[in-house]
This record gives sequence, structure tokens and C-alpha cells, in this order.
Amino acid sequence: MLFAVLSGACDASGAILQKRVINKIPIEERDDRFMRRLLRSPIWLLGLSMSLVLGTVCVLTAQNMIGPALVPGLSASGLIFLAVGSVKLIDEKLKPSEAAGIALMVIGIFCLGYSNLSIPGDSVDLLADNLIIRIAVFSLGLGLCWLLAFALARSAFHEARGFLMAVSAGISLGIMNLWLLPLILTIGLVFSGVALAIQSVIFVAACIILVVTDIVAIRQVQEAYKFAPASKVQPILQIPIQITPILIFFFVYKRSASGLAGFFIPIGVLMIILSGFLLGKRKADLEASALGENISHSDVLIP
Repeated sequence: MLFAVLSGACDASGAILQKRVINKIPIEERDDRFMRRLLRSPIWLLGLSMSLVLGTVCVLTAQNMIGPALVPGLSASGLIFLAVGSVKLIDEKLKPSEAAGIALMVIGIFCLGYSNLSIPGDSVDLLADNLIIRIAVFSLGLGLCWLLAFALARSAFHEARGFLMAVSAGISLGIMNLWLLPLILTIGLVFSGVALAIQSVIFVAACIILVVTDIVAIRQVQEAYKFAPASKVQPILQIPIQITPILIFFFVYKRSASGLAGFFIPIGVLMIILSGFLLGKRKADLEASALGENISHSDVLIP
């Protein structure tokens, strides 16, 4: 749980460091050499490393220790670090709504922490009990949901298109979360040369799926920004991200939970999603700035 929270903290801290560097570059100077200028900044590179390297190490460690069900919810705590850390960065006070969002996030994390949805990696055997078949079937189901959301997004207009694109991106990230644990469980076997043929196939499939879903999600989030306010895209993106792990816990890994989980799980997920709506503007602004863009409530393009 600590590593899951740290993954969100690293991602948020990295975004803040990148934002700090970008803020010092005048908008009129953000030309074709903008990225080259960023790549020469040690602070910007440190921020990028915290997000991509330390954040990835933390999330993989958390996945191996507690599985895919708890990590997305706990890593959403990065929104708290963004809200608090950016206060000093942009010299603003926390808004009452953001303070409420932080409180809801803490409650949500507390509820998920006590829901007992842990799936330790050392308790999982990919070759037993048709687990890999369930992972494949569930991935296919999520893939169909992704195609449906994407098709609806392409046929929609105005904000609805952006919202549906955000849902599609969230489903893609849900697929990525599903395949992280199979990657962790097979990577050591493959590189040590003791993996069975099926384990090697699982490893290759996991690598391909993780790369593709990550690229697709990033592209679709940017597409969603074109049609809907970024402050709404971010929390809508969290809805499938937070719901998918619960389904993975019960239907893919066939784990049972205590009676209290029936109370803690929906409360925790609801609190995190509501917090996302209250803190999403801050995260969206930082991510937009990290991309050298100026996304705000008014940045809505009509197709």
C-alpha cells in the first residue's frame, strides 16, 4: 500500500518539477526548440525521471505485493500531492473544493485499505486454475468495451465526444493494469532462462499489451482534451480506472472478500471518483503545462 501511494506521489512530484521549469519559459518562446530546451534542464529531467522511473518502480513493486485491485485507487493519492505541491508553485491557496477533495481522497484510500483486496504476487500461479484463460477472456471483454466507447466517441460531438474518449482511455488503462502482474510474474523467469514456452508467450503478450494500451490511452486523453474541459476529462478517466480493478479481483482472480468489503469498496471507489472531480482541474492544468499546452475550461474545440 505504501508503494502504491508512493507511485502517485512520484508521478505528482515529477509533474510539479516539470511544471516549475515550464512556467519559467515565456509562452512566446515555446517554439520548435521548446522540447530541446526542456531536455537540457536538470530539474525537468529529474521530474521526468521521478514520474517515469521511480513511479514505475513503485507501481510494479506495489503490484507484486498487493496485486492489481488496490494499486489504482491508492496511487490516485497523487492528486493530493499535486494540489498541495502546486500551491507553492503557482502561489495560490487551496480552494475549499480542493480541501474537500483531499478529505474525500483520504477517506477513499482508508476504505480501500481496509477492504482486504490484496492479491500478493507470490500467491498467484498463472498456469493454475485456468487463470490465464480468465485474464484473456476479461481482456477481450474490456477490449470490446473499449471499441464500443471509441466508436461512440467518434460518432459523438462537442463535450460528449471528449467524455466518451476519456472513458475509452480509462478502459485502455484498465487493460494495462490487468497485465502488469502477469508481466511481473514472468519477467524474472524469462530473463533467467527457466521460463516455460507458455510463460514466455505470456511475457511477450504482456509487453505488447502494456505498450499498446499506454500509447492508446495517452493519445486518447489528448484527443479528449480537444473536445471537453480538462478538469472534467481527468475525473471521468478515473471512473473505469477505479472500477475495473474491483472486477479483476472478483472475476479474474476469483478472490473472496470479507463482509465489510461490501461496505468499504463502493464507499472507497465513490470517494476517490468524487475527489477526482474536485482535484481534477489541478492535475489537468499541470499535465497540460507539461505538454507545453494551455488547457483550461475554455479550451473546447468544436469538430
